[in-house]
Amino acid sequence: MSPEQKLLCKSKVSKPDLIQPKQNERKILKYVTGFLGVCVLTVFGAVEYWKRVYRRKGIEPVISHRYGWRNVHYRYRGYVLPGFVANNLDDILSFQVREDDVWIIGFPKSGTTWLQEVVSLIGNDADLERVQSPIENRVPHLEWYIPGLKFIKEMPSRRYIKTHQPFSILPYDYYKKKPKTIYISRNPKDLVVSFYSYTKNFLSGELHLTISFDAFCQLFSNDEVYSSPWWKHVKEGWERRDDHNVLYITYEDMKSDLPGIVRTIAAFLDKELSDKDVEKIASHCNIESMRNNFVNKEWYRNYGLAGKDGRYLRKGEVGDWKNHMSKENEAKLDEMVARKLKPSGVSFKYTLEESNK
Repeated sequence: MSPEQKLLCKSKVSKPDLIQPKQNERKILKYVTGFLGVCVLTVFGAVEYWKRVYRRKGIEPVISHRYGWRNVHYRYRGYVLPGFVANNLDDILSFQVREDDVWIIGFPKSGTTWLQEVVSLIGNDADLERVQSPIENRVPHLEWYIPGLKFIKEMPSRRYIKTHQPFSILPYDYYKKKPKTIYISRNPKDLVVSFYSYTKNFLSGELHLTISFDAFCQLFSNDEVYSSPWWKHVKEGWERRDDHNVLYITYEDMKSDLPGIVRTIAAFLDKELSDKDVEKIASHCNIESMRNNFVNKEWYRNYGLAGKDGRYLRKGEVGDWKNHMSKENEAKLDEMVARKLKPSGVSFKYTLEESNK
């Protein structure tokens, strides 16, 4: 056999060896594609399944990605809930309330954290040594996952509990036990400025808000931010103000006369405080002091929730909205209050001068 014939035969024998790797690559690609397809179908199937489960419970998803939020929100009984609340709604509604509990209720950024510290000090007889721990451990947030429902259930009485849930979405047991409850409201203009700053800076990792302040005002006016509708939340609190177990206060009243509010809350909780105790609580709970204690939640950095400098408290001023809000957004909020709340008798103070009157 000539050299040319030998080379030709060798090339014919080797040809299948050259084709085989390509065939293996196609098979692998086919298997991978099939596997990915199954995964995608499984995910879509799971999403549809949970949508149906939620709908049976009266929970509807809200398409929120257009707002710049990473997480999907939900609407239940007319209120917008973040995913972590909707996912645990059954546990929240079935939570066992105690008659000697003290509940703090308010729309986000209405002054609930400030009120938590005041109430905690009143409950601890103005003893500053007994409140040197994170506020979330002393007055835990019902629906927040830190420290969580298990922690709250195991707390000894008397428990102090905070929630942003409106009266219509409180645990079923709440209306049987009727614990003492303090509801706090705040004027919507300062509230929306604070809410925007909180959502954008402090919870940037959780909600990933990327829209402008003007756009956020629009969402607030349209009842599309977390815990909205704000006006409905406040109206429910206002309508309960004459219940024997409910005390209705405002952020602006706390700002203008904190010692007076301390005395009012202490009397409501059947706690006797001396003038010295009242002065001590008011001094500890001023904004400058609270920026340097555990209320400011700088320890949240450990959970990756803090933004920028990690500080939770901002200015805490009455009337700061004038430095941020356009005339157009101001008019929208005025119209909301006039149409939704004024007929019920609800009114607000928008400047420090008004608060001091």
